[in-house]
Amino acid sequence: MQAGYDIIGDIHGDLDRLNSMLTDERLAGRELVFLGDYVNRGPSSKGVVRRLISLRSSWPAETHFIRGNHDDAFGRVLDGGPIAPLLLMGGSSTVRSWIPDVVGDICSALQKAVTSDERAFFKELAESWSSDVAIAIHERPPEWRRHTSGPLLVVGHYIQRDRKPHIVEGCAYLDSGCGSVEDGCLSALLLPELTFITI
Repeated sequence: MQAGYDIIGDIHGDLDRLNSMLTDERLAGRELVFLGDYVNRGPSSKGVVRRLISLRSSWPAETHFIRGNHDDAFGRVLDGGPIAPLLLMGGSSTVRSWIPDVVGDICSALQKAVTSDERAFFKELAESWSSDVAIAIHERPPEWRRHTSGPLLVVGHYIQRDRKPHIVEGCAYLDSGCGSVEDGCLSALLLPELTFITI
């Protein structure tokens, strides 16, 4: 019998809050869906990625990982793209988490430091996830229209001013500033209960 789903918002390199969320007993036995933005801004982007990679084999239920715009920018650098867009998004902390002593050609050093399984993690990120009760995606699609019926749309990306998750007109907003702002929290939505967890 399906125990339910837990959709987790933007993490942004905050390994401590991620670990706290994953040890919350309310998540036990549930499928996990992550909305993306695992890297940048916070201090432990590499630690977050390593934790999520290990979660795939250690979590008792399925895990699903969606691509955020920060993850996309990091992946482009790993593929040989320019590093400036990543740095403009708070990527200097991400670079330091893989190469603490940055000298010389940063791009080459970063590409050498990121392991094959870490590269695979970014390559395999999904664009979205869906069930009969919800559609999860990092950002609202341009064609989305506010609604009050049908599956709930669940997104990250948009930091909530009060640092609390909200459901407004058929859309759940889960980015409560984790790793991005000093008073940020990591939020999750339990489905089908429509219960929030904020850590």
